[in-house]
Amino acid sequence: MKRKNFRWQAYLLSSGAVGCAVLLAKALESILHLSSLSLVFLSAVLCVSVAWGLGPSIWASALSVLAYNFLFVPPLYTFTVASAHDLLTLCVFLIVAMLTSGLVARVREQAEELERARLIEETQRLERTLLSLVSHDFRTPLAAITGAVTSLLGYEETYDSRARHDLLLTIHEEADRLNRFVTNLLDMSRLEAGSLTLNRDWIAVEDLIGAALDRSAQALSQHPTEVNVPPDLPMLFGDFVLLEHAVAALLDNAAKYSPPGSLIRVSVTRERDVILLEVKDQGRGIPAAERDRIFDRFYRVAGGDGQIAGTGLGLAICRGIVEAHGGKAAVVAPSSGQGSVFSMRLPRTSPPPSPEGRDADEPASCSRAGS
Repeated sequence: MKRKNFRWQAYLLSSGAVGCAVLLAKALESILHLSSLSLVFLSAVLCVSVAWGLGPSIWASALSVLAYNFLFVPPLYTFTVASAHDLLTLCVFLIVAMLTSGLVARVREQAEELERARLIEETQRLERTLLSLVSHDFRTPLAAITGAVTSLLGYEETYDSRARHDLLLTIHEEADRLNRFVTNLLDMSRLEAGSLTLNRDWIAVEDLIGAALDRSAQALSQHPTEVNVPPDLPMLFGDFVLLEHAVAALLDNAAKYSPPGSLIRVSVTRERDVILLEVKDQGRGIPAAERDRIFDRFYRVAGGDGQIAGTGLGLAICRGIVEAHGGKAAVVAPSSGQGSVFSMRLPRTSPPPSPEGRDADEPASCSRAGS
């Protein structure tokens, strides 16, 4: 039904295009030769063929010939053709209009076919990438869990309490890894479907960073961290859980692609009505040509370490969450030294209601450093 309605709308709009051509030709009638006025109608036919395809363009061609004959070819206001020359002009005009509309419509269809082929290829590429990631990121933790459980069930008496604890810790860590992977897939699907619901509330930025650091504690275990949050930083209006996920994704990425022992810095500043959060690492850095794509789903930097585990979803989810809050995620090279600086720009909106004895723009200060 929708397709049928669209076709009728295309024919109506093509009729409107011919009507506009009539008005323009009438305005130019006093300064253009009769044969030149036909180019006005031909231009309308070309526009229709580009916009709506072959059928509406043929319809516009027929209407253009009738309107041109009725309104501009003597005798006026009749479909009678007085001379063979005028009849030949109308025939040539109709043939040219039909041919050009057909050619343009064919080019349009070929362009649409190429776009469909590109989308199909992109979808197939993403499916292959997802299958590869799923097979690796599911099988690896499942194999570890299965091995640990098999050891506990079959050889429990041969392990002391410390060995059993290590096996249970392996099960816990790999199960948590599986849970994060599935959560990332679900979050990515929600973001793409536009079904992400924001539970907004006023957030103290230092609390947000603290929660993200706790969430990424395992990934950051081999990295000293430095956190700088101004004491007078205003509160942020957003979804605490989702923003914590976004900040944790930046921290995990920094830890993953930085050498062990390297410092990771987290800083927050205010730029007018925007809160700027930056995570700076000391990794190998990201080439300028790759920075626009680094936040795409499943994308990994060319020439990167293929042994580093990851799904290529963390930064894509981070960008989706930030954009859902009306902000922007980006990456730049640091002003000095190596590494990368990932940033989140989040609009602060308006201040929260002020509790008694405290200014709304002055939540409790936070300056945290960890290792």
